[in-house]
Amino acid sequence: MDIKSLYTVIPHNSGLEALKYFLNKRPVLDPPTVTLTRLAELVLTLNPFSFNNEFYHQVGGVAMGSKMGPNYVCLFIGFIEEQIDQQYTSTVPQLRKRYIDDVLGIACCSRVELEDYIAFVSNFHPALQFTHTISDTELPFLDINLRISGDIIRTSIHYKATNTHSFLYEDSSHPRHWKESLPYSQLLRLRRICSDQADFLDKAQEMA
Repeated sequence: MDIKSLYTVIPHNSGLEALKYFLNKRPVLDPPTVTLTRLAELVLTLNPFSFNNEFYHQVGGVAMGSKMGPNYVCLFIGFIEEQIDQQYTSTVPQLRKRYIDDVLGIACCSRVELEDYIAFVSNFHPALQFTHTISDTELPFLDINLRISGDIIRTSIHYKATNTHSFLYEDSSHPRHWKESLPYSQLLRLRRICSDQADFLDKAQEMA
């Protein structure tokens, strides 16, 4: 499952409620929760910017690029997940892992039971919209493609449709050690992700 435009859709009141909930779980409440939530509110609301000589004010969500953004959205979704777990009483996936707005799950149940769970999650909070994919054999998660082979999960590289495979030109003005590190870093990424040697060689040849 993937949450659409997560950073920009979180209502301030819901986000601050989630922040307050987790801040109150600290063993030592210093600085006070009220102080930290007030500071977070200032970050969320004092965010004017200009574009083409026009001034704008973002009235919802957290501004892209804000240092508190990733932690803020993770706490908000964690807060929502706790509520879902408390309220949904039917079959749930046996495994559910999330990285910010990308969710991977494994379920041993019927497709109808799984679709019921997905529908409940998708309609739980009015600000959140989800996309999802169900498969019996393989799924992408972040930049990894997971495939079931017998009793083993094999991994390969996954490229999103928007990936243009653009890299620095040799004659760009970037430092030479940056340009020289690109082939190494990209092949190292393939080596770490591709579990099969033959698949790694195929993907490396594609990059060449």
